[in-house]
Amino acid sequence: MSTRARMLSLLLLVPLAVTACGEDPKDDTAPPACDPVANAGEDLDIAFGDAVTMNGCPPDFSQTCATQEYTYVWTFESVPVDSALDESLLSDNNSDTACQTTFTPDATGTYVLSMVMNDGQDDSQPDLVIVTVASGNQAPVADCGEDLDVDVLERATLDGSASNDPEGAAIEYSWALSSWPDGSALEGDDVFDASGPAPTIIPDVPGMFLVSLVVSDGEQWSEPAYCTVTAASENQPPVADAGISDTLPPCADTAIELNGYGSYDPEGAELEFAWDILEVPPGSHADGSLDSGDTGPAGAPAFDDPSSATPVFTWDVLGTYVFQLSVHDGDFWSAPDVVTYIVPEASENNTPIANAGEDVTVEAETICELVSYGVHECEPCAPEVFELDGTLTSDPDGDEINYYWSDATGELDIHTPYNSFTQVSTPEVEVPLGTSSTTVWEVVLEAADCMYAATDSTTVTFTCEADY
Repeated sequence: MSTRARMLSLLLLVPLAVTACGEDPKDDTAPPACDPVANAGEDLDIAFGDAVTMNGCPPDFSQTCATQEYTYVWTFESVPVDSALDESLLSDNNSDTACQTTFTPDATGTYVLSMVMNDGQDDSQPDLVIVTVASGNQAPVADCGEDLDVDVLERATLDGSASNDPEGAAIEYSWALSSWPDGSALEGDDVFDASGPAPTIIPDVPGMFLVSLVVSDGEQWSEPAYCTVTAASENQPPVADAGISDTLPPCADTAIELNGYGSYDPEGAELEFAWDILEVPPGSHADGSLDSGDTGPAGAPAFDDPSSATPVFTWDVLGTYVFQLSVHDGDFWSAPDVVTYIVPEASENNTPIANAGEDVTVEAETICELVSYGVHECEPCAPEVFELDGTLTSDPDGDEINYYWSDATGELDIHTPYNSFTQVSTPEVEVPLGTSSTTVWEVVLEAADCMYAATDSTTVTFTCEADY
């Protein structure tokens, strides 16, 4: 037994002896915790072409419970861009023998792996190991310098002089424009002196220009580096606002009314509008496209006027329509804004909720005159006019509602039966002297959308009394 092992044994025996003698009242007989603790080993640097062996059980690392059996699971967290490796290529992975696992890199670069241990019940926290694989000739490193802020039409000079090669080889430069603002006439190769360390671009519109740099040592190209050139102008570009996306009611007609009035120019210039259709449902021709069986030229998108601030678009198939709006202030185009309209299936329609309002009670009185001994003449109670209010009727989908008021007896005069709010007149009612007559009518309100109808009723109670 080694000196270190003997010392550990003696240290373990001391507290046991103390406990046995009763000198320590605490009970330390509970078994130690056996929660697994992963240790993926040291980070590695290897040459391309060599196999990698990772050691999850180094000799100076032991688990709390030496007799516990563990399962080891290794996972690639990241691999180089050119690598196609996955966990299936790790030897003995997800087994009790995967404490040490091996793989062969298929590309140079950085591999990040994690190891998790499982004791049959619980997983440990993952532990990471980084494997750096380099070829004999390492790739150079591109550095495009600082981001720049310039005015429109001002020359912007970039600085790639900090690019380097690990072996000190001479650097070849290759600059390009990766992206540019809408409305710019520049293209990817519009970089002056693109093969030198200090190229220039001249932004022609406000916005952000993204410039990329890759360098070569004659054998390998670097990963790209990116810098931005942000151009400003006293005349700022306008801002497009295509409105708020919406889902149309199931009973909507085939017209979508777009609204770009939220667009503006910071300097208050008058705007020109340009609408376009980006997406239509399958089978739709509203974007001006043709199916393979059609003949003749493709048409234009179904706008009544795509240069209007509020054009009307006619849809032809249920589904999703996506529109784009750009505005122009005479100098610059805005960034596009997108709005989506969904035309739902009719099956999603809901029945309206009819509400005929409160019941109505009308009381009237007529005076009778004595025309001869014991004989009285009583004028009939004149027609009374009252109001019925169905404005609380609603539709869950927001559909347009069609109204119809009706009286089954036909005795009431309904002035505007197709409105939500109407006036109603009672007929004349005759009663003898000293009596009263009460008549009750039921008035029905029908509320309908394009598919379904609902009804509600209210009562009209009319009392006529004859007196001296």
